[in-house]
Amino acid sequence: METVIIPWGAWYESEPRRLAFPDRYELFAPPVPGGPRLDDEAIREALERPVGSPPLAELARGRSSVAVAVDDLTRPTPAGRVLSWVLETLGEAGIGPEDVSVVVALGAHRPLQRSDLLKKLGPDVVGQVAVFNHSPYDGLVDFGTTQSGTPIVINRWFAQADLKITVGAVLPHPTAGFGGGAKIVLPGLASLEALEANHGPAVREVAGRVGQIEDNALRADLEEGVAAVGVDFSINVVCPAAGEVAALVAGHPVEAHRVACAEARELFTVPAPPPAPSISFA
Repeated sequence: METVIIPWGAWYESEPRRLAFPDRYELFAPPVPGGPRLDDEAIREALERPVGSPPLAELARGRSSVAVAVDDLTRPTPAGRVLSWVLETLGEAGIGPEDVSVVVALGAHRPLQRSDLLKKLGPDVVGQVAVFNHSPYDGLVDFGTTQSGTPIVINRWFAQADLKITVGAVLPHPTAGFGGGAKIVLPGLASLEALEANHGPAVREVAGRVGQIEDNALRADLEEGVAAVGVDFSINVVCPAAGEVAALVAGHPVEAHRVACAEARELFTVPAPPPAPSISFA
């Protein structure tokens, strides 16, 4: 028997799992993404060097309310590590935790319970700010439609905030190229109708592909929609595993995301498997 070890159970008793295969199988196991991981100080330094945007401290001056959209437990983003810096920076700009809301960008996933939020955000963040689960059914604001007809109907708590921040993982995605960026808002904070319109091209197999950002109609559509809503500061985290940060790029919601995608492409690219042997049926 041959054995392959894979990571398993992100956020829930994470551990390596061994998969055994018969000797007659030809296995190809690409290497697990390697490289150094950023500690909290390196994360702070990356956040203080935004791409295509003023620093968050400058953006926060004079604002009265802040909403931060974060992804849920289906993504490995260590949002609590990032939000600790965000709250500190906002405080220095005169914005206290009572004026900050965190909205979990569930799309149509299940709501997070308190135990989930403690894992994702940490007890310090959960204890300081209001945290809401997005619902695709109510509490929404209509911003019209994109050129391709996708409804831009977005979470009210996020849309009406004076300062809008997103925190999300940049992972390979089968149709949007990579996750993160505008995808946290649309479809993450969108109505059910918007979710259906966004996912429809993927079901019909007319959307983009893994790693494709440019000339990707699906990515262009969601970025058009989010531009109508507005995002002031986008934090994009390249995460090889839950709680780990290999790279972080913050700033403009499109420009910073593109830089993060380049980092993710380098991290997650693996050698292609060898061609399968030909099979004769003669």
